[in-house]
Amino acid sequence: MYLKCDSVKKAEPFQLYIDTEIELPEGAEVISVPVKAWAEAPLSKTNEVVTTLNIEYSVVIATENGIEVLKEHRSEGVRIPFPGLSEGAFSVVKAVIVGSEYAGDGVLKVRVMAEVNASAIFEEGFEAAENTGLEVRTEKITVYSALPISVQEIVYSVAAAPDADISSVIASQSIVTIDSVSVATDLVHVSGCITTYIQYLKDGKINGTTVTKTFEEEVLASGMTEGGVAEVIPSFAGEVASSEDGSIRVEGVLRLTGFCFVPECFSVISDAYSLTKELSLQFKEAQITENVCLVTDKSKFFGSVREESFAPYCIAALNAPGISAMNVKGMNPVNIEGVLTAHMTAEDSSGVPRGVQAEIAFRTECYPSEECPGSVSVSAEIADYSARLRQGGTIELSGEIAVRLLSESTRYVRYLASYEELGDKELPENPVITLYIAGREETLFDVAKALNADTERLKELNPELGELSEGDKIIYYDV
Repeated sequence: MYLKCDSVKKAEPFQLYIDTEIELPEGAEVISVPVKAWAEAPLSKTNEVVTTLNIEYSVVIATENGIEVLKEHRSEGVRIPFPGLSEGAFSVVKAVIVGSEYAGDGVLKVRVMAEVNASAIFEEGFEAAENTGLEVRTEKITVYSALPISVQEIVYSVAAAPDADISSVIASQSIVTIDSVSVATDLVHVSGCITTYIQYLKDGKINGTTVTKTFEEEVLASGMTEGGVAEVIPSFAGEVASSEDGSIRVEGVLRLTGFCFVPECFSVISDAYSLTKELSLQFKEAQITENVCLVTDKSKFFGSVREESFAPYCIAALNAPGISAMNVKGMNPVNIEGVLTAHMTAEDSSGVPRGVQAEIAFRTECYPSEECPGSVSVSAEIADYSARLRQGGTIELSGEIAVRLLSESTRYVRYLASYEELGDKELPENPVITLYIAGREETLFDVAKALNADTERLKELNPELGELSEGDKIIYYDV
């Protein structure tokens, strides 16, 4: 009997620096450099995941001709070490920008720190002996085996009219937030929100707006049953363009994939004997890894930053913020601390646009609805974000952080893997009456094994017996 217990494992986060040089027009002043990243569909190799990391730069500059935007794109092949991964295994990758910085006149040097996270299904299981006429003790176990959620791509299009007379879109970045996940037979129901932060030009000045659209989709997950849980991993790739009527249209593809964890009950033999044969029993121990505790939560954040290099007069535009550092500790609740990085564009009192970078510390707690049995990993992203300017040049930031918690537990199961018959047992020719005194923590199976009897015969001869206690007397004789 083969027991399938495939599990999802995560590779160590793979971080890399990407340096890019961008030629600037003479006399240009850099206002901001919004950067976004995405990873292409991964390819699983032996002990590694291979993908392509795409970085898109939008360099916003001020020249004598006004505000201009320089676009630059980099593609970087990435090989993520993943010990134990097999060729062709189902895997998922997600790329995030951890931080970026830039410097230079004439030639702008931009350094981006990107992080690529990979998860994959590991095919695992073990072969256990089956009951073929032996007297056995069995142990029932429930195993949550991992299955892939089919990749589903949804065409996304939404229009907004934030302003009239829009000259052009400077930069944009979209964030996908999963709000709820529920399962049905062979299906996973997913609902969430796509928030797109947009910078655009109007009358030679930088402005910002946010376009939000909710979604609700059903994704195929063959083999999913009631009682299962799912981890959905979203990504979005799209473009933002302005129309002649002043509207802005966001178009792209929402990609949903991930893993589901389906429970299956098994009975394994933990001990055995034969009434007529001498046996050699071979026991083994199997390690089972499970992901059975998934939690989605949202938490508010608030912070402020004071710009010392100039006095901000107004907030002209917002970029999508990111989380540059995060620390997780505790189990119930799970305490999450981190740093949120926000890149903004503000104007001084004379109307000159300048870049502002803010780092806001946040802290939140996540309360699992059930006890998570093992270690937890947490991913987080900004679900909502806004900025306000207060007197004195202080910028206040607030919003929501979406937190996704996954618990991984490992347990061990001892089971009978195989056995060998060594020969016939020597049995007494005449019936013998035996009085057996139960020992501490002995079960009826232990007594039957010691007496070379079957449990049903013991129950027949001792009808008053219930669950054994130390000192109970058991009578046995064969006929």
